[in-house]
Amino acid sequence: MLVLVALFALAQTPETPEAQPVVEPPPAVVAPVSASPPAPPAPPAPVPLDVAPAQLAAPSFGYQDGFFVQNDDGLFKLRIRGLIQLRATVEGSEPNVATWETAFAVQRTRLEFGGNAFSKNLTFLVRTEWGQGLTFAKDAYVNYSFIPEWIELRVGQWKRPFSRQELTSVWRQTFVDRSETNRFFKAGRDIGIALHNDVEKSRPIEYSVGLFAGGTDKPTIAPDSRGKFLQSNLDGKIAPTFVGRIGMNSGDVKGYNEADIDGGGVRFGLGFSALETIEPAELARGATRAEVDGILKFSGFDSSAAVFVSLKQEPDKQTFVQQYEALGVHAQVGYLVASFLHPGFRYDVIVSPLDDGSQRTRQELTAALGFLLIGQNVAATVDASALLDDTPDEGSPTTNIRARAQLSFAF
Repeated sequence: MLVLVALFALAQTPETPEAQPVVEPPPAVVAPVSASPPAPPAPPAPVPLDVAPAQLAAPSFGYQDGFFVQNDDGLFKLRIRGLIQLRATVEGSEPNVATWETAFAVQRTRLEFGGNAFSKNLTFLVRTEWGQGLTFAKDAYVNYSFIPEWIELRVGQWKRPFSRQELTSVWRQTFVDRSETNRFFKAGRDIGIALHNDVEKSRPIEYSVGLFAGGTDKPTIAPDSRGKFLQSNLDGKIAPTFVGRIGMNSGDVKGYNEADIDGGGVRFGLGFSALETIEPAELARGATRAEVDGILKFSGFDSSAAVFVSLKQEPDKQTFVQQYEALGVHAQVGYLVASFLHPGFRYDVIVSPLDDGSQRTRQELTAALGFLLIGQNVAATVDASALLDDTPDEGSPTTNIRARAQLSFAF
């Protein structure tokens, strides 16, 4: 029995494994060292461009006071603007309204091209007029800024720097059209040359002085001595006209925009203009005119005024032998309500002497209501005027009633 137990124990004991021989890894094979091939030559450095990469960018374009396109450095820029004004007028003096005259007109249709070329200091403007069945160049000039905002030279045709209201664009006015004083004292466009600092920008100190040809806004077509028809803004002969203006402005008054579209504290502008026309052709066009004007704005309220005086050449006399022609006074007030509604009132009077020693008095009383639909760019205006003419040798004063409505679209 003991022998069987012993044999069973031996059968359960694990066998000791035989030792395995150690296998050495094969020796590493070292490749023979050989010379590497020469590196390829480096490519040549690129030749630098004459134009910097930033200047190769596409032109920029958009809308800011007109559609514009310009190259990247701004040396070439073209701006396109336009104006359309549609007007209806009813006018008469008789009690019977059926006899009054009515009219509907495309009063103004203008397309303007302006900008700069070759330099930001060399600017140009061409403004064409297509309204009332006429097509002609309203403005056409070239301007160079020697010292921007201080010394600039302009050559061509544009508004003579005489009368604040004349220098104010028609779509920035609060009445349907300019006043009777502005028309009587012949503020307008002419062909000439002037030194200035762009008075329409309302600089703190503004000035312009120029020599003009004595022309008119609209050209005339008439036959010359050879029977050929010529278009000209001159009335046959040149009448050299010196015009100057100087003024001052307080704050951002925007002195050539009648409405107070910005609001704010008290802002004002003052200006003085003078004009002297020399008559070398014995057509009795010699004249001396002067005016002083001002504008005041605060918190949506606007007011402006001007005083005019004029002397004219006596018939069959030399240029500077002149006589008193007329005195004029202009005043208007307005208020912008909620940036949308602008009521206004205007009064003008012109007093001129007659040959018998008496004087003629013309007055304009106008009330207006303006609607700024999209700012001043899209606006509707209605006004009504009483035009009084008191001429002693014609009996009682005559009164003419005028009502107008106008839609203005400027872009």
